[in-house]
This record gives sequence, C-alpha cells and structure tokens, in this order.
Amino acid sequence: MVRPPLTALSRDIPAYGGHAARTPMALVTEGSAAGFEDSAARLVPRGSTAPPR
Repeated sequence: MVRPPLTALSRDIPAYGGHAARTPMALVTEGSAAGFEDSAARLVPRGSTAPPR
C-alpha cells in the first residue's frame, strides 16, 4: 500500500479484545474487574527504517 513500507509497533490486539469482553462480565458477576497489564510493544522494522551508520 505504501512505498516504502512503514516501520511500526506491533501490539497484541486479541488480548485487548479479550480483556474488553471479560471486564464488563466481571463487573456484573463479581462487582470488580482485574487490571490489565499491557505486554510490551514489538518494533517491526520495514523499508522506512535506515540501517545504522
């Protein structure tokens, strides 16, 4: 789609969705919900990143 391909950060989107689905259910059934600790983002280097000098 884009030239050069852009470097990006990759996140665990399914984990966000799972947490979003569990949180309201936990609030209704237990009265509180556990916190969510985000995993570290992963750098995905692509064509927009130059090699080190």
